[in-house]
Amino acid sequence: MDNSQTPPPFLYSPRNAKVPPVSLPVEEEIEPKAKTSPVPEIPASVSVEEAPVFRSAPAPVTPLKTPAQNLETQNSPASDNEARRRAFVQLMHLGLPVKLLTLLLEKCRFDPEAVLQITDSDFEDLSGATSRQLVRLRDPANRITALQINSIERDDIRVLTLLDSDYPNDLRDISDPPPLLMQWGKPIPAQMPCVGMVGSRTTTPYGIQTAERFSRELAGRGCAIISGGAAGIDTAAHRGALAGGGATFAFLGCGVDVDYPRENRELFVRIRERGALFSEYAPGAQPDSWHFPARNRLISGTSTVIVVVEASLKSGALLTARNAGEQGRTVLAVPGNVDRPSSAGTNQLIRDGAGSALCVEDILREAGFTNLPARASQQQSLLLALESDPQTSKEAPRPPKPLPASVTEVQVRVLETLSMTPKHIDGIGKETGLGVSQMCLELLALEFQGLIQRLPGSRYIKVD
Repeated sequence: MDNSQTPPPFLYSPRNAKVPPVSLPVEEEIEPKAKTSPVPEIPASVSVEEAPVFRSAPAPVTPLKTPAQNLETQNSPASDNEARRRAFVQLMHLGLPVKLLTLLLEKCRFDPEAVLQITDSDFEDLSGATSRQLVRLRDPANRITALQINSIERDDIRVLTLLDSDYPNDLRDISDPPPLLMQWGKPIPAQMPCVGMVGSRTTTPYGIQTAERFSRELAGRGCAIISGGAAGIDTAAHRGALAGGGATFAFLGCGVDVDYPRENRELFVRIRERGALFSEYAPGAQPDSWHFPARNRLISGTSTVIVVVEASLKSGALLTARNAGEQGRTVLAVPGNVDRPSSAGTNQLIRDGAGSALCVEDILREAGFTNLPARASQQQSLLLALESDPQTSKEAPRPPKPLPASVTEVQVRVLETLSMTPKHIDGIGKETGLGVSQMCLELLALEFQGLIQRLPGSRYIKVD
């Protein structure tokens, strides 16, 4: 490589670094490739040409002035009547660029029916508008289908606008927030700390276990876990948050009513019970490959900190990290085996200035979440979450789950010494009579099965 052609590094805090070029192959983001209708124009916001600032103040980019700054806040939600909801979904279905759709809604004071009836001259006066987009707006073939209409008639699927109070607060402040957002589930509480957790779809047991453990502990401390609902690290992050009794929210690269990947159908049901599915695409929208890079900015924009757990150099998770840097978010990465390609991306992020996430305390400290309750409050958090859920609050307490058949008699002895109160490894050894080497192996096996959790200081608790 000719070093004379290398551009000067961007300034990162705490040191200078460069970001490796991100090659985003289709197979990393979506498999199999979906059949698509004519591809809408990709917003300029998903460009990866600029390098992020991982650990500094928000990037010195003049943010797009949001409609909330131009218009009075609407008291009624966007989905207050069926005609209005259908009109909003029709606009989402057209696939117009984010900035153009925002300008259209601003011009018509967020009246979707007025946007659909805008005159040719008013449309052409908008910055960046093209005749091709006007044709798309007018073409009857681009109308929403009966299936999409059925989806939006569900009471628990909402259309949020930038002016709605339930629109995610932090997402509203990025330079290119989606003016319309589908929500299936519960809104993100305004004061809830949000941690984004991402990584590759193709991962290792190390990555899965780390994502599950970190998200479970963070959920127990009162954090919401934000991810993308994809296979691999995303799935592990969502599952860990649910196991910790917390809330988790998925930003999808398809419609909220589309189960992608299909094997996560049951997971999406659980996410809707404790959190929500979000999408800037209309119901029924298929997972086109170009949706995912655009979707990544929503994950980072909703989060205070982004944790990249495991990622190769070609992983789309690096694009999420880049977006986070541009949005002024903190970026952390979990160090991995230097000989494994699956950790090459995360190790490179650390070289380029991202912080290391070795434990949950690292994440909480870097995000500034210093006043959260201790891990011992996990049971209380779980009970509060259950009581707030009208479906689960009426259910009787569930009996303890049976142990997996793979648990040995020795591991049962170890489990019997543990509870929700942290116990040091020395205390476990005294009660079980096991030697140090054997005890470490048994504890590791139980942790891999999700039956116990390791805490800082060589302490352990039983996972209920």
